[in-house]
Amino acid sequence: MKAAASKLGLLEKMLTAGTAGGGMAARIEASGNAAALEKFQLARAAHQRAAASQSQGNSAEAERNANDALKFLREALKLTDAKAVDETRAKADYLSLRERVLGFREAYVRIQAEKSRSRGGMLDEEHLDALVSQAEALSRQGRHAEGGQLLTRASALLEQALTRLRDKETLVHELKFASVEEELQYERNRNQSYVLLLDLVVTEKKTPGLKAMVERAMAANQSARARADAAAQGEDLRSALQILEGATAALAQALRTAGVPVP
Repeated sequence: MKAAASKLGLLEKMLTAGTAGGGMAARIEASGNAAALEKFQLARAAHQRAAASQSQGNSAEAERNANDALKFLREALKLTDAKAVDETRAKADYLSLRERVLGFREAYVRIQAEKSRSRGGMLDEEHLDALVSQAEALSRQGRHAEGGQLLTRASALLEQALTRLRDKETLVHELKFASVEEELQYERNRNQSYVLLLDLVVTEKKTPGLKAMVERAMAANQSARARADAAAQGEDLRSALQILEGATAALAQALRTAGVPVP
């Protein structure tokens, strides 16, 4: 009886601590996770039933309800922590995409200046700026995943513009890399941008067989990137670059098969 009362007392503290208390309840309530909040309310209801049973002298029923409350509380915490991990990952992905878009924009401006051509018709800069501006606004609201989707579209626009600028010439030559290391980093970024585009394609399209095709392409790319990283660690940067270029070409082909025009 005393043990049950002690458990109920502990549960009450865990379930009633406000945000200022900094405990489990605070984390769950502050998360804004609807599923976690639902589990949390179930935990509170089970605790209330347990307390009622305990006051009526029904210890067995109180124990069952107390255990239910603990189960729902654990589930709520798990959902809360999962959302926190997802948000951290989404923010990291967003920042990576933002750097990529900035880098592609700089490359576009530089190549356009070297070719001394009008940018008209090659890049809808107004649309690009709108995408980036909307993405930044979403990011400030903490909606990094949504902002990342817009930046992925911005990245695709820039890559298509770069392709038109090069006029069948090799983009690597136009970029005039200062070193193999710089060229390798560019290829890593380009490869990752295609990975993100494929992720977006799978999310947006429900074409039969598309998911399996993309998964095969992703697996092959992951293996190629591992080989490239191993070569780079062994200071064989040229081999690493060749492996990555082949992997990126395979991703580009997968995107074309999915109906996405890429270089």
